[in-house]
Amino acid sequence: MTEPPPTDLQVDFPFDYVAHVSGERRIGRLPARALGTPVAVIGAGGSGLTAAYELLRIGCRPIVYEAETSAAGPGGRRLGGRMFSLRLAPDDSAVVELGCMRVPDSAKLLRQYTDRFGLHWLPFRDDYAAGTTPWTVLDVDGVTRAVREITDLYTDDDLFRRAHTRWRAALTRVGLFALQEAVAARDLDRTRRLWGGLVARFEPWTYYRFLRDPDGASLTWDEARLLGTAGVGTAAWDSFHDLGVLEVFRLLLATEGGGTDYLREGLSAVAEAFWAHRTTGPDGTPTSLAEVNNGAPRPGVTLLEVGETVEDGVVVHSEDGRAERFPAVVFTPQLHVLETSVGVRPLRPGGAAPFGVRMRRAIRRLSYWQSAKTALVTDTPFWAGTSMDGVTLTDRLPRAAYTMDYGEPAGPGGRRAVLVLSFTWAKDAMKIAPSTLDERVAVLTRELGRVHPDLAEELGRQVADGSTCTISWELERNFRGLCRFSRPGEHRYQWDLFAHFMKDFAGEPAIPGEAPNPLFLAGDDTSWSAGWLDHALSSGLNAAWGVLRCLGGQTLPDNPGPGDVWGDHRYRPVTAPDRPRPAVEVGDRADDRRDRVVTAARLWDGERMRAGREARVLVRDGRVEAVGADVAPPADAVAVDLAGHTLLPGLIDCHVHVLDDDLNTAPVGTQLLRALPNLRDLLAAGFTTVRDLGTSDYPAGVDLRDAVAAGLVEGPRLVVAPNILSASGGHGDREPVLTSRYGLRVGTLADGVQQVVDRVRAQARAGADWIKFAAGGGFLSPVDNPTAVTYSQSEIDALVAAATDLGLPCAVHALNDEAVRRSVRAGVRSVEHANLATPETFALLARQGVFLVPTLHAVFRYVDRLDDDEFWAGQPDYRRAKFRALAEPMRAAASHLADSEVTLVFGTDACPVPYRETWREFTAMTRVGISPGRALAAATGAAADLLRRPDLGRVRPGAVADLVAVPGDPLADIAVMGEVDFVMRAGAVRTARP
Repeated sequence: MTEPPPTDLQVDFPFDYVAHVSGERRIGRLPARALGTPVAVIGAGGSGLTAAYELLRIGCRPIVYEAETSAAGPGGRRLGGRMFSLRLAPDDSAVVELGCMRVPDSAKLLRQYTDRFGLHWLPFRDDYAAGTTPWTVLDVDGVTRAVREITDLYTDDDLFRRAHTRWRAALTRVGLFALQEAVAARDLDRTRRLWGGLVARFEPWTYYRFLRDPDGASLTWDEARLLGTAGVGTAAWDSFHDLGVLEVFRLLLATEGGGTDYLREGLSAVAEAFWAHRTTGPDGTPTSLAEVNNGAPRPGVTLLEVGETVEDGVVVHSEDGRAERFPAVVFTPQLHVLETSVGVRPLRPGGAAPFGVRMRRAIRRLSYWQSAKTALVTDTPFWAGTSMDGVTLTDRLPRAAYTMDYGEPAGPGGRRAVLVLSFTWAKDAMKIAPSTLDERVAVLTRELGRVHPDLAEELGRQVADGSTCTISWELERNFRGLCRFSRPGEHRYQWDLFAHFMKDFAGEPAIPGEAPNPLFLAGDDTSWSAGWLDHALSSGLNAAWGVLRCLGGQTLPDNPGPGDVWGDHRYRPVTAPDRPRPAVEVGDRADDRRDRVVTAARLWDGERMRAGREARVLVRDGRVEAVGADVAPPADAVAVDLAGHTLLPGLIDCHVHVLDDDLNTAPVGTQLLRALPNLRDLLAAGFTTVRDLGTSDYPAGVDLRDAVAAGLVEGPRLVVAPNILSASGGHGDREPVLTSRYGLRVGTLADGVQQVVDRVRAQARAGADWIKFAAGGGFLSPVDNPTAVTYSQSEIDALVAAATDLGLPCAVHALNDEAVRRSVRAGVRSVEHANLATPETFALLARQGVFLVPTLHAVFRYVDRLDDDEFWAGQPDYRRAKFRALAEPMRAAASHLADSEVTLVFGTDACPVPYRETWREFTAMTRVGISPGRALAAATGAAADLLRRPDLGRVRPGAVADLVAVPGDPLADIAVMGEVDFVMRAGAVRTARP
């Protein structure tokens, strides 16, 4: 399978900025009266210069302000912002990138400009970049390994192999690579659906939670620790454990499947080119930003007085005491300076506030991240051919070290090589923030020498002869951190900051309460994917579009701008839900007989997804009366509007144990009372029908079934196999010590043909709907082996024949091939588990039409935690030993299910699995490659087929009105099945969370 390319569009707002300004295209046309209008652009970083450059091309006169100083810059001002390239001597070819250092392949907008400016990209020596980077050295806990590709670490480190493969599998499962494919295909509807599902599901999650949670990568603590050092992208990721996982997704989307480059001239050359490049105005007259600014930017800004209209404009006060009014202003510095060093106030006393409440909140709540970098410039790449020839990743103080060779120096005595001694973030950057340059260099070279002991002396000599420099971005007055990265809960702030350029151009304020004044924010802070320069540039184009509209201009019909597509649902950024809840009045049970019209955004009818007018259901007298376009609601019908939700048939769990399936010495009444919360939990989770597969004790499941049917107990309808029939010493023999020591036979044990027949008849007499038996060993029982077969073929044949004669279908507990095959030959209707079976056995099930209930979450819940002592505390030692011995064969068996043709049915083994985790079977199924649609069918249509209940599991006229709803689209994010908001059983609303 070909890996999809990195995303060159922003998934939050997939506008094609590259096409918008390609070739000779301009962002729009100004009216004649607006030509030559001065526009202040504050900040000469990537976003500000992009905005200024494109505004210049449509006929504005951009006046640039810059607070950063540099003796080498125009007028003593440093251009570039976070593009901060330092050449320590004029004849050096070597450039130290103190800020932005590398650019991913996906940065198409930046590359389009650099091609225009004649700049040159070279492959960056990134970690694990085989073909570009000779070695990536990973040093963790004093153990050092040199590899070329990240998978080379698998050979000697099984812990890392497990961590990395589970991480990659998790990214696949949540749809990250599918999202890349959708962007590459320019399928904007699918892009929106997939990304919207991720936002709805994961916005509250930290990166660390995703690493550890069973619905994320499900890593152990040790695996997460190791992966954090080895890296999952272009960073030492354990520094970002409290970062929002959506931010990590955005970073990965831009890099996975591609490489990174660096600019031979240094990234500051981009800013210098924007400044000096000769372009043309709309009339074809050559011009440049340098020319219209008289060769130098103005100094930093101290105050903005913001009017309410273009006529009022914005008065810009600068450090030199000048105050000048501009019809429009683009403000691009990092926004924390609006709280510290740049004042903002209304132009007139009592005038409208420049920012509304939501914008002020967003500006104040931005999360900036510390970052430090220290570099050594040397005459030659002294590391060539050594272990340092590439990248070093370590848990020591340097964290990440890089080697760069800029080629032949510009003149005699010039230097060509840069060793980045350390590039750190967050807590690692804070460790050295108070240290001087000399102190930093001393400790960093000491630690790198310990990682590369053969080079320790040479490194010391190079430091003595070379030149060093350093930066801590959080200490820089005009930055206060290298860039913004969002934490959980900050998606809404980002939405408001991004939408600021829209003002009220779409007919109403994009941000409620925001004044349509002529001040526009841009920069890294307002982009969706922080850190990458490409997205900062696109924010400048957003602001430029806003200025164009503010001055009365328009885009051209064949070249719409970013604001022109705002009303298109495929572009408008998704919002993070406030735990979406349908507005439903449950009412009295007396209302249960009233007609109801249930409407949702989508309808999974048990076999396929339907949308629009098809997602409507008329419920009458506990049954589905009509579906889709055929719904003609009566005037007095109760309307149930599930906006933004997916409606599904009531879910069916075909493998639960409502009563404890261990030997239970508690009184029967106590057992029944303990079962009541379990029934409520199952119903609240959307399971309106469950198949209870028995206990080893009194067959109380029959009593519960009848109580639910009579309305005495709240819960799902039950289909019951009262007990599990088992051979002595088999899976259902839960207390063999009592038998061997005292001669007591407890549970429903049966040995030999006659006993199994007798037991079947006793089950029928007790009121069984199904017969459940164990043909082989299990994991939770004490003396058997999961690979064992505990019933002979003749015993199984007799058991199934006796049940068939009584009209009772059979479900068999069988893990291994032989137990499954004997049972299939005898004629069972469903196989439970088969977690050690082979593809040949799955093919047999498919040919014979036998249903498989794989209970995958019950497997992964244990095998994913084999090294978690806290999880196993209180459980018998034999249980952990069994799972450890067979973990890999079970993973292998599960991996074959997606390609099998067997009919899969949803079952959770609830009881060993907590009832509140039943929904996790959906994510377990998709984890092994089973499609979300097949997983939904397993819990709806296929489950109903297993139970021979055509009136359940599907939404169609005549079916029982069992309905559930979840927010979002489970085909895009199956995990929303854990967020059931609405449950109707037989026409009665049982759960609704307004």
